[in-house]
Amino acid sequence: SLGYSVDTCSGGPEALQRIEKNKTPYDLIISDMAMPNMTGDQLVLKIRETQPDMPIILCTGYSKKIDKDIASGMGVNALIYKPVDLTTLARTVRELLDENHDSR
Repeated sequence: SLGYSVDTCSGGPEALQRIEKNKTPYDLIISDMAMPNMTGDQLVLKIRETQPDMPIILCTGYSKKIDKDIASGMGVNALIYKPVDLTTLARTVRELLDENHDSR
């Protein structure tokens, strides 16, 4: 509804496969921390192996496993706590896309 083209996946391994094989690179990745077969932090680390500059938003509920400092240390550009409201998501996506565009 915000005008972006979106591709969705049912789990981390599927997302990683699409990211690695997509001939047209994604502009931004949004992942949840809790996914089938691979957690969001595991996905982030795998993406960072081949795409260190890919903007990544990680969404999570309350978790002892991750906080803003841990997320930043693994290369997450923005950590959003659930429930996510549309305004926060829209603003975060726009900021990261603008930052990435400006750095090219």
